[in-house]
Amino acid sequence: ERERERERILKLLITLNVEDSSRFPAVIDYYLFVLFVFFVQKVDETPMKRYDLVNEVNSRATFALARAASAVMKEQGYGHIITMSPPIDISRVKGKVAYCISKYGMTLVAHGLGEELRGSGVAVNALWPATLIESAAVVNHGVGGKGHWRTAQIMVDALLQVYIYIYIERERESNTKLYSII
Repeated sequence: ERERERERILKLLITLNVEDSSRFPAVIDYYLFVLFVFFVQKVDETPMKRYDLVNEVNSRATFALARAASAVMKEQGYGHIITMSPPIDISRVKGKVAYCISKYGMTLVAHGLGEELRGSGVAVNALWPATLIESAAVVNHGVGGKGHWRTAQIMVDALLQVYIYIYIERERESNTKLYSII
């Protein structure tokens, strides 16, 4: 029942889909996409319904919301979009194809949109930890153990470093796709 309700809420968020930037506030300084579905199974054990959900929430929602936020940011001449997605590494795909497709889709949004917005004052970055972060996803799925997890504070620290790099040092025009491995 809880899983069904969670899926309903996620689908509702995606259905909103923000087809145009008029649904966004007039000014957006910073957009951080952290919502994601974690699902790790072999291809033959992955129901298509689960495949669709993981891709709707991870790559499709990232694309839709980044598209809408970037329109506002481009118009205002500044802004910063960050997605939590990994560097593409094909050697890590075995046993989690659906999840990797969805997360790598998020990474491609960061790379592609960053290039499209180069010189506009809008930066697009992807951030990914080098280790597990304690979260409901890793705890509920039994990924690693408490001794392997870092706290979410390390992600906050990394985001602050990205913010300092982009804004305080005025490097927005570089639009680099940082992979702060922490």
